[in-house]
Amino acid sequence: MNRSSQLLRRAFSTPAKQWPSYEQTMLPKHYKERHHAVGTTRMWLYFNIFITAPVLVATIAFAIPPEMKHIEHLKHHPNEWTGYAYLRKRTRDTTPWGGNNSLFHNQYSNAVPPSDE
Repeated sequence: MNRSSQLLRRAFSTPAKQWPSYEQTMLPKHYKERHHAVGTTRMWLYFNIFITAPVLVATIAFAIPPEMKHIEHLKHHPNEWTGYAYLRKRTRDTTPWGGNNSLFHNQYSNAVPPSDE
């Protein structure tokens, strides 16, 4: 038998070692802190599930309808362009897409100069 097969046989033939429990290996003070942490962790988990999640859902439910009305209003009455001397100073085309708009341009809420229309 070669050496690798002997090592494999030995690795799988010996019984697995039983690890000592937390109570046996930890100091009593730290073991009590661990039990306290389990209860505290469970409390915050329940707090997040039963209080934070419903509050977020309610906030979203109240915020979406007015926001949808606002979006519809902007579609029908877009913002008008006001040309200020200090805005949109372009000496060269710096955007890869070749336009005069930023990466996060929103055609409904960002006014565009008359030359871009």
